[in-house]
Amino acid sequence: QTDSKRTGTDANPKTSIGSRTEKRRAADKQDPAIQSVRPQKKPASRRPHDPARRRMVLAILALCLLAAAGLGVYCWKVLVWNPENLTTEVQEASYRKLVDYADEYGSGLMSDAEQAEILDLKADYDSLAPRQKKEIDAYFAEQTRSGDYPNGRTFEEIWQEQTEKKQAAEDAAQPQFQELTSFLANWNDKSDQEKRQIVNYRDFYKGLTQSLKTQVDDQLRAATGQTFSQLVSEQEEAMRSEQVAHQEQVDAQKAELQAQIDALNQELQTYIQYGTSLSEELNAATVAGQDTSEIEAQITANNAYVQELSSQISSLEYQRDSLQ
Repeated sequence: QTDSKRTGTDANPKTSIGSRTEKRRAADKQDPAIQSVRPQKKPASRRPHDPARRRMVLAILALCLLAAAGLGVYCWKVLVWNPENLTTEVQEASYRKLVDYADEYGSGLMSDAEQAEILDLKADYDSLAPRQKKEIDAYFAEQTRSGDYPNGRTFEEIWQEQTEKKQAAEDAAQPQFQELTSFLANWNDKSDQEKRQIVNYRDFYKGLTQSLKTQVDDQLRAATGQTFSQLVSEQEEAMRSEQVAHQEQVDAQKAELQAQIDALNQELQTYIQYGTSLSEELNAATVAGQDTSEIEAQITANNAYVQELSSQISSLEYQRDSLQ
């Protein structure tokens, strides 16, 4: 029976433990000493409120929001509102024209006349939006790459080349250019005197465009190894040398004529003085009543010779003054 009673008392261990716990709590409440010994739980500590830190966090958040908003506005402006990204139907049509021309030009099968059609596309190119111009220039460069142009060529480079070709063709039809090239055509067959005439074409050459000047110089280099300006300088130097030689010859002739004139003047003075003495003899003979016929004949002959000398002197002086 004793075992059966113990078994009956401990049959529910949870009830037994709970009873002991309640008894112990009751005893603790009754004994203040025990309460003082047992440690007390501390309340969880809270961080003090920091207004400055809070304001700084809010300012950082505001700046981030402003930056995000600014980036959004910028992206909208660049991708949506920017006029470079807005094109009209006319601009799109012009863009397609330029693409077609670039494709044909890049094929290398264009004739000279077809290449010149780019002159009619300048208005289409100018009408493009800035973004389209950048794209079409890049497309032209891609389609026109070659051994001579490894980086390709832009629309404006090709357009400029064709413009210069057209201008050169128009200039080549000028009468002055035709006359100049005709004069230079048979340069090596000309005489020295004919070659001197090149200086008369100097103004013709100066009035030509650079392209035509290059054509003239190329023509002369092939025939003479010199340019137009070099030939002009050469002929001017030859003319100066000839002028110096000619002047020396003229000076020598003038000196010779002057010597003859001086000699005749001396002789003339002699016969003038002789004529004066004959006149005095004539007067004396007349006063003395002598025969004056012989003196008069001498005076006549002397006067004739004086006249002849004077004529010779005048002729020589004319020759001297005519020499240049």
